[in-house]
Order: sequence, then structure tokens, then C-alpha cells
Amino acid sequence: MGPAPPAEAVAALDHLLGPVTCALFSDRRGSRAWKVIGSRGTAALKANSPEAAPGRDKAAEMAQEDRHLLALADAGAVSPGYRVDAGAWERGRWLAVRWIDGAPPVERHGPGTRPRGRPALGTAMAPGHRPNLGGAA
Repeated sequence: MGPAPPAEAVAALDHLLGPVTCALFSDRRGSRAWKVIGSRGTAALKANSPEAAPGRDKAAEMAQEDRHLLALADAGAVSPGYRVDAGAWERGRWLAVRWIDGAPPVERHGPGTRPRGRPALGTAMAPGHRPNLGGAA
């Protein structure tokens, strides 16, 4: 079962999605995530873990992630309906997005890996560079 999600997030999602049930599916690197199922939809709820090791302000990172999602939606890069809601809770920040079925990348590829032939996120390729596509021309 694991730790319960922030009560403030559950109350907000109850209002938006109908009565919800929550199941923890990730607790790593200072963040926790739950699958939240309601009668009107399903969301992924992410919150900072207050017991996380010191060094990074996960609540501030969560707020930044929310600002970026709002900016991406304003720019038309993601559907405005992808971000469900976000807010503060007594020990940090939380963010809810629309649930998309499928295996998380860490399960598909393992921690710290990426599909073969693809550059890591944030890696710029030089002009004319062609990634190694495993022998494909």
C-alpha cells in the first residue's frame, strides 16, 4: 500500500474525478507517484517526498514542473487537458496529470537507459549528425 497521498490532492481530485482510489506506484528520488482512479477519469498524482535526502528542493522542482506544463499547454505543445490540477500541501507540492496507459520508461528500459540510437534528453546533436540506428541506413 505505501504512504498515503497528500490529503489536499485527494480532496481536489475527488472533486474533479469523482470519488477516487489511490495506489502508490513509485517512490524514488524524492518523489512519490500514485495512480488515482475516479468515476470520471484517471490521473497520475505526483508529490514530493518530505523524507527525501537533503540536497534538492523537490517541492520547488514540482512547482517548476507545473509552470512548464502550463507554458507547454499555452504554446499548444501539450493538450490543455493533460494537466489535471496542482497545488500545495502541508509538506510541499503536488501535481496531477492525465493517466496514460503503458509501462513507465524505467520498466521498459531500466534505470538510466534509453532506447538504442536515441540521444539522451537534453543532448544536442551536431548539424548533420545521424544517430546510430543499429545498422539502418
